[in-house]
Amino acid sequence: MGSESYEEAIAALSKLLSEKADLGSVAAEKIKQVTAELEAAAADPTKFDPFLVFACSDSRVCPSHVLDFQPGEAFMVRNIANMVPPYDKKKHSGVGAAIEYAVLHLKVENIVVIGHSCCGGIKGLMSIPDDGTTAT
Repeated sequence: MGSESYEEAIAALSKLLSEKADLGSVAAEKIKQVTAELEAAAADPTKFDPFLVFACSDSRVCPSHVLDFQPGEAFMVRNIANMVPPYDKKKHSGVGAAIEYAVLHLKVENIVVIGHSCCGGIKGLMSIPDDGTTAT
C-alpha cells in the first residue's frame, strides 16, 4: 500500500470520526461489554469449552475459524498432523494430560479431531516404511 493510500485512509477515518461524534464511545462501550462477557465466562467453569478439538498446528488452518467457534467454545489441542496417540502413562503425556483435563475438569462431552488437505505431517507419517525404520 502506497503512502497516498495510507493518507487517504487516515483522512477518511478522520472524517468519519468527526461526522460521527458518538462513534468512539459506542465502540468503547462494545469493547467493555465483550470484555465483561469473556470475564464472566472465564469465571464460570460450567460455561467453558463444550468441545475438545484436536487440530494440526499448521498456521494456515485455524480451527476456530473453520468451525466458527467463539472464545470459550472449544478447548484446542494443536500438534503436527492432529495426532491422538494411544494412551500410555509413560509416553505422549502432553496429549493425555490435555484429554484428562478437558474431560475431567472442563466436563467436555464432545471431542472433535479435524485435519486438512495436503498435510505435511500426514505425508511424513505415511512415508515411513511398514517396518518402522526411518531415514534422516
